[in-house]
Amino acid sequence: MSSTTSFSPAACADRLARAWLTGETITERGDHFTPPDVASVYAVHEALREHPSIGSVGGVVGYKMGGTGVAALPSGEPVPALPGLLLGPPPGVASPEFGVVAEGVSLPRARCNYSNVEAEVGFVMRSTPVPASTCFPLSEADVWAAVGEVFLAIEACGSRYALEKPTALEKSADAQSAGAVVRGRGWRVGCAGCPSAKALAAVETTISINGTQVASGAASLVPLGSPLASLTWLANHLPSRGERLRPGQTVITGACSKTKAFAVGDDIVACFGELGNVRLTFR
Repeated sequence: MSSTTSFSPAACADRLARAWLTGETITERGDHFTPPDVASVYAVHEALREHPSIGSVGGVVGYKMGGTGVAALPSGEPVPALPGLLLGPPPGVASPEFGVVAEGVSLPRARCNYSNVEAEVGFVMRSTPVPASTCFPLSEADVWAAVGEVFLAIEACGSRYALEKPTALEKSADAQSAGAVVRGRGWRVGCAGCPSAKALAAVETTISINGTQVASGAASLVPLGSPLASLTWLANHLPSRGERLRPGQTVITGACSKTKAFAVGDDIVACFGELGNVRLTFR
């Protein structure tokens, strides 16, 4: 395990980027593999964003929320959320194997070492959120005003490595275990039928495998307690790292329910009550 003084975010990002590119999982820890702290995780993410290979696998298209409590701030307080990066899919690929993909695509389970699936609520940004007043932090109303689209999703969490016991910070550096986001039904904000932020916060979810329910949950389980609260936290967090939410970026806001109970060929369905279902299979 690397020490704080010797850890290289660029070397860690290069190792992960090469795995994204080839699809070959990393089976051994090498130099600069294990980030020592949250700041190092974010440094790996920045190095991934700028890595020359990332563009060929679709580039960074947004963020995924998660990682609640996996690490501590310098004060000792648990980290309230630790966002990861969403990539791809690679441009011009008819049947993408990872990234933000349309419902109906059958994913190859081995490509990203897919390990679990999660029911999620996602957003596509219309604009960069700005405060209604003259100062930060952004309110939920400020952020909702910048959202262009709401959508239902299944996230298929993946990994670039196959280790027996990866640490929480290793998984976080690995784009927070990002793999694929299967987009289901969506609504443009402001159009008829689009659920309100309040309705999204109240939604209950289930995951079924071949018609049998294997998991249940609710949007209140996501980081910060609701999809919009999760997105608002991210919008207020990114400026501290010199970033902002940008128009067109996709953000999934955390697991409403999740399961590892699936096999290749299973019919996986995430149900969001009256809002609709999202379906996924692995080949």
